Amino acid sequence: MKKLTITLLNAMFCLGLAVNANAQSVPNVDGNQPPAADSGNGTSSLTANAAAQAVTAGTVVIGKQFTLNPGQYQDFRLGTNYSLDYSSKVAISLLSEGHNLAGTFMVPYFAAPGAIYTAIDLIDCSRFTYSTQGGAVVSVYGSHLVIRVYNLSNRPVTYTQLMVHWSAN
Repeated sequence: MKKLTITLLNAMFCLGLAVNANAQSVPNVDGNQPPAADSGNGTSSLTANAAAQAVTAGTVVIGKQFTLNPGQYQDFRLGTNYSLDYSSKVAISLLSEGHNLAGTFMVPYFAAPGAIYTAIDLIDCSRFTYSTQGGAVVSVYGSHLVIRVYNLSNRPVTYTQLMVHWSAN
């Protein structure tokens, strides 16, 4: 038990050093308010008949042709007619209009109907295989999704599309 505790403390210390080393290059999620809570009228709280009509798998473009200036962010919401209730993972992809994505970060926020959104991951787009496009897969932590896209580069970036893909298990 003592060895496990020391190993965990060492890992937390190393993670803290990595976070501090990158502190200037990642968005300060704590300093920004989370997206507003949904009304609670989403597909998760609908009757079984209405829920059967909700889209429980698919691919949706939730952002199209938008430009972010340096230091700006924008929120993109997956509509409440889509349900992530039956999914455990969601794929998020971003495509730019020929601009390098270095300095772009995506933060997926999840919530249940009527609940407050919670940031669950930080996607550094500079790590994508291609400099102008890529994606990541994240675990689902609620039926509602908002993706916040940050531009922390020193130049405006035009994005062609932000897309979400999920499937029922």
